[in-house]
Amino acid sequence: IPGMEGVKRAAVEAGAFGCTISGAGPTAVAVIDGEEKGKEIGERMVEAFLVDGKLKAKATVAKLDRTGARVV
Repeated sequence: IPGMEGVKRAAVEAGAFGCTISGAGPTAVAVIDGEEKGKEIGERMVEAFLVDGKLKAKATVAKLDRTGARVV
């Protein structure tokens, strides 16, 4: 993903525990510890995608599903 190294750096510098690509892309995921901090980290990641990768992006903060896969 173009600019991904800059996105990882921006996420960690903003306070994320880590940042990686989800699957084969194009989704990037950062591990955070709170919604407000997550919004700030997301903004920094979006900015890095634009500056470093010349890509438009959007950020979404979501809670981790601690139950995992299940049959519905």
